Amino acid sequence: MALRASECTVRRLEKVLFAPDACKASQAKQRLSVLRAVFAEAVRLDVVEANPAREVQVDQYKSQAVDDRGEPRMFTPDEVDRLLAISRAFDATPHRGAKRSLRTYPLLAVLLGSGLRMGEALALRWSSFDPARSRLVVERSITITMSSRMVEKKPKSRQGERSVSIPRWTRDALIEYLGEQDQRFVGRDDLMFPNRDGRYLNPHNARRTLRKMCEGTELEGLPPAQTSRRTVGTAIDRTHGSEAAAAHLGNSRVVALSYYIANDKERPDFSSALEAIGPGRVREEPPQNVDPEWD
Repeated sequence: MALRASECTVRRLEKVLFAPDACKASQAKQRLSVLRAVFAEAVRLDVVEANPAREVQVDQYKSQAVDDRGEPRMFTPDEVDRLLAISRAFDATPHRGAKRSLRTYPLLAVLLGSGLRMGEALALRWSSFDPARSRLVVERSITITMSSRMVEKKPKSRQGERSVSIPRWTRDALIEYLGEQDQRFVGRDDLMFPNRDGRYLNPHNARRTLRKMCEGTELEGLPPAQTSRRTVGTAIDRTHGSEAAAAHLGNSRVVALSYYIANDKERPDFSSALEAIGPGRVREEPPQNVDPEWD
């Protein structure tokens, strides 16, 4: 749809930006930011009288990453099995052009088995992996600066520096991956998930590869990295409580509950306490007035 600047209204912009097949949620938000800046300049130059993009509501876009109430979406156990199977097939598919540097299966095994942020996972080195104790030590994270440079620094919060346990299937996936990895990059100080030159892998590129892997499947539209973190947080919360989940994820409890733990709608059974106040309660007989016995 081609529109002149003067023809753009709030409703027309929403229709273009948030059409179901237009683009992903993150792309829609980025395009909206650009449009707001463009129309702000158009207002300054008297091309249009008002900025219609400023009134566009971002929450018009319904992402599959959350449910209808905006609650964090998590993978079901069957979806975890399906996602890992998709990644196995994706890694085995010949890639046209330059050799693909990222192996998606071991990366997903780490994300689904630990709940690490993408930057934390890509900053792991082989010295961070303790197969005997089934643990990963998280000390650094890769971030991208405003000048598009990748830098390694400490995790986002003080709670981010931690040692986390991993399940057997994650440990086995890493041992298998280590045996198949390029022998140039298997030293203790080498990155676990490097690019083809042994340097940092761009987190944006890694997320894009995981999304591309899911295209054409029933999991398309779910961001694998973010949803994996929510799945881990929710699984630990169900069995060990929100404090344990927050500590494992490297977040405060408030942040973990807001973004990474799905709401359990089934509350504990308190019916016995409520029976005591209803019409079917057991009534106690009033005490009988008995004359005291005197010696």
